[in-house]
Amino acid sequence: MSSADEAAVLALNAAALQQTGPMDSGLFQRLLELGPESVVVERDGQLVGCLILLAGTAPHDGENFRWFAERVRSFVYVDRIVIAERERGRQLGRLLYEHAAERARALGLAWIAAEVNAEPPNTTSLAFHATHGFVEIARRAITPAKVVSYQLRAL
Repeated sequence: MSSADEAAVLALNAAALQQTGPMDSGLFQRLLELGPESVVVERDGQLVGCLILLAGTAPHDGENFRWFAERVRSFVYVDRIVIAERERGRQLGRLLYEHAAERARALGLAWIAAEVNAEPPNTTSLAFHATHGFVEIARRAITPAKVVSYQLRAL
């Protein structure tokens, strides 16, 4: 992922805002600096997916990242993974998580950490994570209307 991907990543994220949360140019640039392992997926010259990955030691101030950093050692954090609607069901999520696992292992890390919306439920993502070895370790209310499931996958 590079600065040249900014507009496409922001558009992709905006299309999945309810599942991912907001991201503006400033946040994109900060995450890009903190996450050199972040990647994009292109099909026919168009960006159709992205994975923003941060080492657990990154100086990131996101509240969900901080929750993991205060409790888990030796992890890589999936800040967000977004797949274009038309590309869902084509194994891109699995491929991106395989990349995350490879990078975590290369860095000598033991866990992949992620959060998924539990309320309102992101049922597709919850099922995906369960199928791919993630285990819920806690839930936390972000707002009265939003609860996230904190999940870990051992490597």
